[in-house]
Amino acid sequence: MPRFLIFLLFLLSLPVYSQPQNQSRQISWPSSQNLSDTTEQPSGIIRQEPYSKIEWIGSTEGEARTPVYNELLRVQGISPGYKAELTDMRYEDPGDNEMAGLINVNELSDEIIITQEWNVTRREPVLNISFIPVRLNRATGRPEKLVSFTYRFTREEPVKTEIASPARSYTWNSVLSSGNWVKIKTTSDGVYKLTYEDLIEMGINSPQNVRIFGNGNRKLPKMNNRPRPDDLIENRIYMSIASGSTFGPGDYILFYGQGPVSWNFNEASGLFEHNIHPYSDGTFYFITSSASGKPRITKKPRQAGTPSSAINEFDDYDFHEKNNVNLLKSGREWFGEHFRVVRNYNFSFSFPGIATGREATVRWRAAARSPVSSSFSITAGNGESDQIIMPPVSIGSVISDYVSIRESTFNMAVRGSDIELNVSYSQPTPSAEGWLDYLLINVRRSLRMTGNQLHFRDTQSVGDGSISEFRISGSSSGVRIWDISDPADISELETDFSGNVTTFTDETSRLNQYIAFDNTGFSAPEIIGTIPNQNLHGIRSADMVIVSHPLFLSHANKLADHRRVHDKLEVVVVTPEMIYNEFSSGMPDVSAIRDFMKMLYDRADDESNMVRYLLLFGNGSYDNRAGNPSEMNFIPTYQSPNSIRPTQSFVSDDFFGLLDDDEGEFTGLMDIGVGRLPVTTADQAQAVLSKIIGYNTPDKKGDWQNVLCFIGDDGDNNIHMRDSDIIAQGVKNNYPVYNIDKIYLDAWPKIGTSLGQRYPDVNRYIAERIRRGALIMNYMGHGNELRLADENIIDINDVMSWTNRDRLPVFMTATCEFSRFDNHDRTSAGEMLLLNPNGGAIALYSTTRLVYATPNFFLNQNFYRFALDIEQNGREMRLGDIMRLTKINSGTGINKRNFALLGDPSMKMAIPKHSVEITSVNGMPASGEPDTLRAMGKVSVTGAIKDELGNHLENFDGFIYHTVYDKTTLNTTLGNDGATPFSYRMRNNIIYKGRSTVSGGSFEFSFIVPKDIAYHFGNGKISSFASSATNDASGYFKNIIVGGSDREAKEDQEGPEIKLYMNDPNFVPGGITNQSPRLLAFLTDSSGINTMGSSIGHDITLTMNNDPSTQIILNDYYVADTDSYQSGTIEYPFENLEEGSYNIRLKAWDVFNNSSEASLDFNVTGSDKLTLRNVFNYPNPFTQHTSFHFEHNHPGTGLDVLIQVFTVSGRLVKTIERSINTTGFKPDPISWNGLDQYGDRIGRGVYIYRLRVRTSEGEIAEKYEKLVILK
Repeated sequence: MPRFLIFLLFLLSLPVYSQPQNQSRQISWPSSQNLSDTTEQPSGIIRQEPYSKIEWIGSTEGEARTPVYNELLRVQGISPGYKAELTDMRYEDPGDNEMAGLINVNELSDEIIITQEWNVTRREPVLNISFIPVRLNRATGRPEKLVSFTYRFTREEPVKTEIASPARSYTWNSVLSSGNWVKIKTTSDGVYKLTYEDLIEMGINSPQNVRIFGNGNRKLPKMNNRPRPDDLIENRIYMSIASGSTFGPGDYILFYGQGPVSWNFNEASGLFEHNIHPYSDGTFYFITSSASGKPRITKKPRQAGTPSSAINEFDDYDFHEKNNVNLLKSGREWFGEHFRVVRNYNFSFSFPGIATGREATVRWRAAARSPVSSSFSITAGNGESDQIIMPPVSIGSVISDYVSIRESTFNMAVRGSDIELNVSYSQPTPSAEGWLDYLLINVRRSLRMTGNQLHFRDTQSVGDGSISEFRISGSSSGVRIWDISDPADISELETDFSGNVTTFTDETSRLNQYIAFDNTGFSAPEIIGTIPNQNLHGIRSADMVIVSHPLFLSHANKLADHRRVHDKLEVVVVTPEMIYNEFSSGMPDVSAIRDFMKMLYDRADDESNMVRYLLLFGNGSYDNRAGNPSEMNFIPTYQSPNSIRPTQSFVSDDFFGLLDDDEGEFTGLMDIGVGRLPVTTADQAQAVLSKIIGYNTPDKKGDWQNVLCFIGDDGDNNIHMRDSDIIAQGVKNNYPVYNIDKIYLDAWPKIGTSLGQRYPDVNRYIAERIRRGALIMNYMGHGNELRLADENIIDINDVMSWTNRDRLPVFMTATCEFSRFDNHDRTSAGEMLLLNPNGGAIALYSTTRLVYATPNFFLNQNFYRFALDIEQNGREMRLGDIMRLTKINSGTGINKRNFALLGDPSMKMAIPKHSVEITSVNGMPASGEPDTLRAMGKVSVTGAIKDELGNHLENFDGFIYHTVYDKTTLNTTLGNDGATPFSYRMRNNIIYKGRSTVSGGSFEFSFIVPKDIAYHFGNGKISSFASSATNDASGYFKNIIVGGSDREAKEDQEGPEIKLYMNDPNFVPGGITNQSPRLLAFLTDSSGINTMGSSIGHDITLTMNNDPSTQIILNDYYVADTDSYQSGTIEYPFENLEEGSYNIRLKAWDVFNNSSEASLDFNVTGSDKLTLRNVFNYPNPFTQHTSFHFEHNHPGTGLDVLIQVFTVSGRLVKTIERSINTTGFKPDPISWNGLDQYGDRIGRGVYIYRLRVRTSEGEIAEKYEKLVILK
């Protein structure tokens, strides 16, 4: 039954009670508007509404949908053993329309039935409660909705006052912690041989004491409560000594090694089934020569008693499976042969000595993608066949299965040792295609020695108390038998040999595995090499673990050092191989990394020393197969079991953080914060590391830390804009210190282009917001790996053009696939945000697969219940904590698993710890009656910096940035494409923006209110951000009224004074620039500059070459000078100007609406080649002093300048050398006193000088000019 969820957005950190307390709840039901029309599509194509507290899960058109209430509870005084009951329930009739199409009355009960389950997070119990909050009133026959109720907690069974101790035990010393170790690899099952000489060559110093350790070939379980080895297990070996008692030259050892394919007997199907290791193409063992340990392989005592059966046959098996393609590039299921161009394939199997009269059992599995029914057929060489009918799939749907999958099992008669099979596909339409998954064959063979080694087992011999005699025909006298049922604890069976038959007797109450071999044709292992000692098992605790690929190990260690020093965290850095060596016997396995984290988690005494963060330093791929040629799978990924339904297949690093005993796969509540840095090169690692370490440095601080930006996509009945606005409004109410910027796409004109519809103004505004900075950029709407929104408002090109390195936001993107990091065929736009070395993002909470928008909304909303808190429960909130708490409070569905943290989970967002407090406005106490800021009136403000306890920070010296806002305004979108216009409120009209000095923790500033304010009265806002060398602070003040005019204000009739330059004040009109110069404008006015932007025509504007279409509004670029409202600066970066001559004109207004204009000419050089212009010396002629001037087109670049003065005959008389680095195109003049190299005065006359400039890359430009000396 499709259902939707009603989420109450309570936090886990509820009030603490000494005894269980009843708790009341109110359910916020949505209105009936469009409720019955709701369907849901992923990929940002969202149809659900309204949003009060409802989530639609699995809705399909035409079906009734049932609401489900869900809540996660943690209440002091209750623990496992208590149950919750609902009391004081109040119902309302929903009316005829509200539940229309949503409730199937026939399925309703007349009472509320609750489902409750105890879960654990960080060893604390939480109660997950769900129920259908609708009942059927039997008297009226109508449904009634529950609107309020009270929880009552009662004891159901003996109360568990604490969570049980972890079930696993761990050694404190890995066997790898001491001694010399060599790692080897085996790729098939069998007996392997190493000679004395092999061991010496490998570096085994004492071959006579050789020992082999390894845990076999099985992948680790994904669930935590399944058994697995801890550390490496010693394996028994056979040592052959030719003579004497000392192992020496000519001697050898034998051991049993395994390949990457394991087999299990399925009692239900009666078949042996194969399992290919998903991460490794071999099995690893570790050889040492420390003191003697477990005994060698010994003879198993001959079974007493009379055998109950004589075994002449055994079960054998084989398979064909090629893992060639992952259809969705997602999940862990792979397929082989492709049936489209080629529609049939032949397969051959050989089983020497198949038992006479026996049948072979064939199981086969295939997948098909066809809009109509199709079929696979399999035909044996003897004519027997089987068929699988494949149901059709919905080709255009992203919420349906991509393929249909079916399997079949049939028996076939066998004639001879070879089995030939042909598999074909019907392909009913040209677009239909299919794939073979596997062929599995089980047969009965005669127990006859074939080849040098024979594996065998017999299910028919198994029985309680059974003793069986095995008879191996075709053998020689030297054949030996090992019981390999436990590959680490092998024993040899005593045999008898007569007439080419080897016999042995064994107890067969369980299924045993054996190998027979004749002491010839042994395999040799691959020598991987010596490994250093390690002991991850010896780690007692850590705050953070960094798992780094070796390529990035130096960067990981630098980050660890930074966290140790800067954050006082205990950090452990390990490589995946180190983890594999101790936790998965050297075989790559995602569960090994999780098991390592669980060991640290289990060892914690309590929260104080419990591991908190895991950083995966390296990219991952959906292709976890060994030998992946993509070179992108640096840290493996957890892939979902489902690989065929786009909305059910996912990658999730959450797997590594599900650490309680009953958790695993994607089930459970996260216990640690997990992040990933998806780097693939050392350069990328350095770029991201540099951004992380520099994020909280004093030079990066600014009032951008007070800004949150919400971007809402258009279309879909305005749902994305409305959801964004609901969250933005919640943040405004709960965290009023932040200034909310809203970019709702439908508020801008939509333009049709050859590439589709676009919002060019939105692109420009987003780029501008990125340049100015924001603490968080939040997006809700359509998206994919390459862009946000169908109109391409952010794509990879945009991301890589951003140069906001000093103002890096955290991105939250509630959309589809934007940060799909595990697709090694491309780098997603989300990844590029993090990888951009010059800007982009500092971290992302972003999606990696298709998602549904309603759970996105709730997760996004929950994000802001944690993201903006500096600490909770006495612990500082870091990105990993925010992610963990957001997810455990966002329901139980898999949608949340599609959100990943790309970034450092131990990083704190740049949220100021201290506060700014306004103490007076116009001499009146700030806590009193609000003062009124009137147009043209002068305002004076004082304030102080306070710590978290409200104490005045008298040692705080630095600067404070103020932004004074007018009242909020009501905005309405345009209704592009016939959409319904959407209304929302914003506060974006700036009365004054400036900077003041903070001395001794106190500050003051003044300004004149512009004439252009809205004259009706309402609350304004002062937003402040202060920084010193070591601290920062933020604050807001709303106890002011803005409106009316000051009738006593002195009129000002003169416009501002404007001075224009390029890059720096040394620039002269007509000078040269490169293609991306920076406009520098200095503005001065006795009344201040108008930046309101609320009146048409009073903006600060820039036009180019007298073309009105090039006009740019520069209000937001104006920053008042420190401690002055009468002067300020505009810095505006041009980008990618074409080569040529330009004239720019800037117009500005003062607060009394007087205007002025200024213009500037400049020339753009179109080449990156170093160019010199306007080379001259002044004064010229001169007597005792002159200065050399020049312009160049490489601003911000270190340059070496050489000036050489020659006589007209070419004799060098003076050399001047300087190293310069200028922000602009015209460096400071280089002075010369007219003396030669020896300090003597040069005679009068004409001289030639050469100005030569050299870049750090060796590029050179030079010019020759004349100078004249007068005496």
